[in-house]
Amino acid sequence: MTKLFWAVTIIFLMTNSLIAQTKKENSLTEPTNKDSTFLNNPKFQEEHSQFSSKFEHQLKNIYKEKALFGDFIFAVVDENGLAYSFAINREILNGKKSSLNNNSLMYIASSTKSFTGTLLKILEQKKVLNLNNSLDDYLLN
Repeated sequence: MTKLFWAVTIIFLMTNSLIAQTKKENSLTEPTNKDSTFLNNPKFQEEHSQFSSKFEHQLKNIYKEKALFGDFIFAVVDENGLAYSFAINREILNGKKSSLNNNSLMYIASSTKSFTGTLLKILEQKKVLNLNNSLDDYLLN
């Protein structure tokens, strides 16, 4: 683990093809290819200079290999907030204009419940918290 405290390493957000199609038809933003990659934190860039190109290359290969559809936004968050994010869908992959960018609204439904539950279980395994304790034990007064 690096010196960075990673509250969340990758946030995986996906919409199904119906929602993606509806969003394209009712898009609030002009279609564009810009902003599919966002590097916000200079320290992150310095410490992980090859991360962006390698990560994006791998994701594009997976997207093609698995014949995925829908919109995906991946993000890395460190102690300073958003350090990196990358958006991908069929249009971006094929070099076409897309309304998807790092400012796009995403329909995430209840997927955050699974994400939160997984993080809580990890914290319990690391002895940071006990899921059998009262929530009051962890809230600030």
